[in-house]
Amino acid sequence: MSTSSPASFSQAVELYKTNYIQYRTTGRSEYKIAYESAERWIESYLNKMNDSINTNAAAITKFVNEYSNANPELGDLQKRLSTIRKEGPALENTYTTIKRVNREQPEIDNTDLYAKAGIAAGLLGVVIVMSLF
Repeated sequence: MSTSSPASFSQAVELYKTNYIQYRTTGRSEYKIAYESAERWIESYLNKMNDSINTNAAAITKFVNEYSNANPELGDLQKRLSTIRKEGPALENTYTTIKRVNREQPEIDNTDLYAKAGIAAGLLGVVIVMSLF
C-alpha cells in the first residue's frame, strides 16, 4: 500500500491497480484510501492534459485563422489537401489494382503473329501475281 503521490501517470495507474485489488481482496480501508487517492491524481492529470490540449488547439486555430486572413492561399491549400485526403485512397487503390493486374497478365509473344502476317503477305503476293497471268 502506498499513499504517496505518484511521480508519473504509469506509476499512478499501477498504484491504483495494486491498491484496488488489495482493497477488493481484503476489504481494508487503507487500500481504499490509497486507490481513491491514485484515482484523484489520475483524474487531475487527465484534466490538466485536456486543458493543455484545448489550449493548444485554440492557439493553432487562432494562428490558422490569422494566417488565412493574411494569406488567402492557405484556404486554397486546405481545400486541395482535403481533396487529396478524400481522393487519395481511391487513387491508391486504382494504382494498386492496375499494378497487380499488369503483373498477372502473361507476356504476349508476337513472333507467331509476325510469321503469320509474313505468310499471308506472301500468299497475297502469289495470288496477285497469278491473277495477272
